[in-house]
Amino acid sequence: MDQRLHEYLSEQYGQNGLNRLPNPTQPIRIDDHSQSDFFFPFCKINVQVNADGSFDLCLQHAPTDPDVLEVVAEMQGEVSGQASVKDIRIHLQATDGPCVQRLAKSIKRIISRGAHYDEKNWKWMCPRTAASLDKLAAHLKAFDRRRRNGTLPKLLPPAMVTALTVVSPSVNSKSTRKARAASLRAQIEDDDEENLFKICGVE
Repeated sequence: MDQRLHEYLSEQYGQNGLNRLPNPTQPIRIDDHSQSDFFFPFCKINVQVNADGSFDLCLQHAPTDPDVLEVVAEMQGEVSGQASVKDIRIHLQATDGPCVQRLAKSIKRIISRGAHYDEKNWKWMCPRTAASLDKLAAHLKAFDRRRRNGTLPKLLPPAMVTALTVVSPSVNSKSTRKARAASLRAQIEDDDEENLFKICGVE
């Protein structure tokens, strides 16, 4: 099982599980939904990484128009739901960052100048949905670059994973947790975030 993409994205999105270890069966949420978002059909986005290192990109309540649906069809994605708000599921590879960017661009174009759309909340929802997809695309590009360069963080050995997952109260003190975190950070090299911001177009 290739868990590198799952571990990498879990780290980037701050969704590691107990003792900072990602749960490979848990989808990774990549949208920016917060408690202040009261609009019910907010576009929720998550990534489910598969055992072979591929992943499924899932959008719930995604804003769509004919152009978005055409892009999804070309990516052989699945679409369900009615009206213009639909659920989308697309099977992708870690090298498909440009495809995710294309989907983001098509969603953002829904509210371009002169366009007509029925849901007034799309004025803020489309840019945020597109921004979340662009961020994912940037992480995928960074992951693929580091994989090709051989600079990805090394996976923890199974024995260490087991030891860190099963923690008894006697070894779960604050000082022990800090020491463990420091040890883990020492084994994992720092990510090149400056390249990520360049990919995103942020100066």
